[in-house]
Amino acid sequence: MKKFLLTGLVFIMVSSFAFAGGQSGGAGPAKQTWETVKLNQSDQPWLVPYDTPVTLVTADDEYIGVNWEFPGDTESNNTWTRLYRKFLNIDIQTKWVSSDYYTTLNLDIASGDLPDAFKVNNTQFSQLLEAGAIDDVTNAFNNTLSSRLQGEYDAVPGVLQPYTRNGRLPCP
Repeated sequence: MKKFLLTGLVFIMVSSFAFAGGQSGGAGPAKQTWETVKLNQSDQPWLVPYDTPVTLVTADDEYIGVNWEFPGDTESNNTWTRLYRKFLNIDIQTKWVSSDYYTTLNLDIASGDLPDAFKVNNTQFSQLLEAGAIDDVTNAFNNTLSSRLQGEYDAVPGVLQPYTRNGRLPCP
């Protein structure tokens, strides 16, 4: 089973899909060619785009009644995914969307054909950890999170304790 390195950025990306909805209506964006935008990295050193495009495969819950911001937007092509492509050079693809998310994920776990980033319940987390399918991300977590996000975790002591093993942090 392949290993996965999920940094705080990936965790936030996957979590943000729940907030992808907006007001429907208006004309959809024309097909775009992407150019990575370099931001002022002295203000946000964690926001460094990859030199070459990176594809990140995710899975997601089906959100009944989601109103995408633009007609034609999908889980793999929406405001969030376009911003990740533009600013970080990350192309997000959605492997599947399911109204029975955890069952579908269990099938992927059993087959060993997992997306790169996905949410898990406690049982699935333990199974993946025991199978060696989760990498230690302690150094990435400590060295690449923005100070704002690090502050959010620091504000709630112990929030990461359930995901810590032997003082090290597998992905949350």
